[in-house]
This record gives sequence, structure tokens and C-alpha cells, in this order.
Amino acid sequence: MKRKGKKLLSYKELLAICPPDLQDELEIISFSPDDFFMRQNDQEHWVYILLSGEAQAFSTTPSGIRHVRYIHHAGEVIGEIEAITNGPIICSVVATSAGEAIKLNQKTYLELIRTSPDFAMFVVGQLAESLGIMSTYTSMNIQYSLKQRLMKFFMQKHQQFGNPFYVDKKLAADLFGCHLRSVNRVVKDLEEKNLLEYEKGKFQILDLDKFKDALDHQE
Repeated sequence: MKRKGKKLLSYKELLAICPPDLQDELEIISFSPDDFFMRQNDQEHWVYILLSGEAQAFSTTPSGIRHVRYIHHAGEVIGEIEAITNGPIICSVVATSAGEAIKLNQKTYLELIRTSPDFAMFVVGQLAESLGIMSTYTSMNIQYSLKQRLMKFFMQKHQQFGNPFYVDKKLAADLFGCHLRSVNRVVKDLEEKNLLEYEKGKFQILDLDKFKDALDHQE
């Protein structure tokens, strides 16, 4: 799945903007569910551009609780921040589906940024949109009730992917720091009010205007 409307980069497009002397450094890898791209606090830096599949970025507290920070989709970059800062890995990133990715070492990645304005602008765009999405989650956790947060989350997914859109309810619980049963209660309530339809991980907002109106009138 790809984010609707987001600037993405295919392997062919990357080759077109990559200087010839760096093209041999581009490696295509395959990955399976539960394969790790990187682990929190590691010092080794690699950058990946997903060609297909999805991955989950998460941090782990000292007590072992996992907090999901971001979901990477096809066309997006993994590890771009730490490769620039040269700091420890901020979040672990694990594949949640099978797929392929372009793998770049840190030196090649930084050289691409220096020598290709198109690639540099692509990375800046990725960082800006990722920051916006993560800021939205943080703001929702602070300001709104769980029902409001989930409704806003469903609206965001609808805007990104249209109907039907896929949401892992356990993942939603991890994102918003609640139990799965709490998410199920909200989904059931929205279904009973004919605002949402759910079947096997796929959601549909039945009437967007009605959904927005119900969200606006939540306390």
C-alpha cells in the first residue's frame, strides 16, 4: 500500500537521479514479516527506500513496553535521520509484510544528498511529512479522548488511502497507548451508529460528512 498523494521514489527514478559512480552501491533486498531493518540504540547506519511492503517503527521502554511511532509504506525512507545525525538509532524498525527495498550505506546516502538536488528534496519532503504525521499523533494523544483520536485516525487513513482502508486494531491500540478492547468498543459504537463499516481489518467511512459532523460534536 502507498500513501495517496505523497511524493514517492521508484528504483527506476532513483537510478535516473543517481550519479553513475554511485549506482553500483544501490542494493535491492527482499524482506519478510518480522525482519528487522534496525534496532533501537544501534550505532550502525543504513538507509532503506521501500519499494513494496510495510514496516513499523517503534521504541521500547525500559520495562519492555512497545510504543509504535510510525508506519512506513512503499516509497518511503527508513533510517534517513540517524544517517545524517550519525547518532544512535532512535527507533527499531521491523517489517510487517513481505517486500523489497533499496539498501544504501551511510556514505552513499550522504553523497547522494550532496550531489543530487532531486534526491535531497525527496528526503526533505519525506522528513517533513513524517514529522507532520508523528506530530499529529502526539497532539491527538494530549488533546482528545480515545474516541476522538480514533475517529481522527480513521479520517486520516481515509484521506490517505480512500475506501476501504486497512487498520490493524492492535496497532491502533499501540499508537494510542490503550488496550485492544478499548479500540473494539469504539469501533462497535461507530458501527452501531452507521458511521463506520469494519470487516477483516478493512474499514470504510460510510458518509464522510456525517462522520465529520459526529466527530465535531464529540465531547
